[in-house]
Amino acid sequence: MKTVLAAAAAFALFRANAAAADLYRDFADLKAHRSEGRDYSVTVLDRRAPVTVFAIHGGVIEPGTDEAAAECAGGDWNLYVFRALGDGYSMELHVTAAHFDDPAAVALATSSVTSIALHGRRDESGGACIGGSNAALRSLVASELSGAGFQREEPCARLPGATGKNIVNRGASGGVQLEMSVDMAQAMRENPARRKAFCLALRKAVEKWMSSGVKPPMAGSVPAVSSPAFNNSGTPLVLSR
Repeated sequence: MKTVLAAAAAFALFRANAAAADLYRDFADLKAHRSEGRDYSVTVLDRRAPVTVFAIHGGVIEPGTDEAAAECAGGDWNLYVFRALGDGYSMELHVTAAHFDDPAAVALATSSVTSIALHGRRDESGGACIGGSNAALRSLVASELSGAGFQREEPCARLPGATGKNIVNRGASGGVQLEMSVDMAQAMRENPARRKAFCLALRKAVEKWMSSGVKPPMAGSVPAVSSPAFNNSGTPLVLSR
């Protein structure tokens, strides 16, 4: 019961504060004013894969995105998760994707062929709004999600996520940004089967795109993390880089 109440409180906080302007101009600014391990955790898994999954607004910033990113990355794709800790002030740790420049995240993005970024948006419903600079992959993702029974909008008119500065677009072939509505993110957080279906659809789209003649993966530049970074439920642990 406590877990359910905590999740509900996190989503209520997200809805109330999602439109607020960023307090920190970039990751370096955030790092200068906040403490890793107390205010936030960072998960970096470089598996030398062609695909990286990002959740740069995990924890109570955009609830459910970190769990979904861990599930979708599985045991073979690269993963980067920034997770805000606590509850009362964690919306302050939001750094927009175009300004999110943690060197570890940039290294993963630029050494990947493509990336997927999972975000939350303040809309109560509407499913996934699909943006990013890789139009071909974006279209495949939309098709696979629709086939799996998920609502989606593509391209994402209000949150296009197409700028080259966006962390998800910094790989060789750009990337895809998925902005999940509140009900979608909450359902995937509370329903592992739904989260699994979402990730299977996403991975199927990426595999189709990769099989269409994309170049093989480039060598990664971030040291691999050998120890498990997630517990049995797929929730990121507070870990070291």
